Amino acid sequence: MRNLVIPEIPILRGQEAIEALNEIIKELEQQKGNELTEKQAKALMKVANELISSIKAEMDSEASNKRKLGKFAVFKRFEDTVLPRLQFYK
Repeated sequence: MRNLVIPEIPILRGQEAIEALNEIIKELEQQKGNELTEKQAKALMKVANELISSIKAEMDSEASNKRKLGKFAVFKRFEDTVLPRLQFYK
């Protein structure tokens, strides 16, 4: 019995994933009417574009959360530095 070798597929996230999906879209454009029907290519391109939109939304959400956490970091520093000194005066 022969063992099946499954190649490792890199996990892409963020901008790397978007770039890979854009390359797939370019390839689909080239294959439209050749290896794929027009309808098949359009359907696959739609899925790829929806994935790109989803990735971008996730990236925007993560960036927004980091900005929010950055605002709270000011309060955390205040809490860590000033409040202990105020405790001294009680």
